[in-house]
Amino acid sequence: MLRVALRGLQDHLARLLLTAFAVILGVSFVTGTFVLRGSIESTLNGLPTQASRGIDVSVRGVDANTSPLAPPLAAVPPSLVGTLDHVPGVARVLPNLRGTALIAGRDKSHL
Repeated sequence: MLRVALRGLQDHLARLLLTAFAVILGVSFVTGTFVLRGSIESTLNGLPTQASRGIDVSVRGVDANTSPLAPPLAAVPPSLVGTLDHVPGVARVLPNLRGTALIAGRDKSHL
């Protein structure tokens, strides 16, 4: 029986090697997919943390949503930015186009 099995493997060696190659290739693709998914997932989960790093307070403008095409928040007035800049413990105030002012404390000067 063993002799018959070995004779069959010898006669169909190319089939055996191609089958083994197909299995290895399939497992490699599945493993690569899981690795890529894990990498993308960890990157996307870390984005909110990285985006808000160095920000202690976010001051928002008034809700000015009168139309669907308008930005959802009115801009923070420049006079308020100047006032926020003079608050004790504030290192930096950055107004942005989305209607917020980002404030970093003195210990977080990398904003």
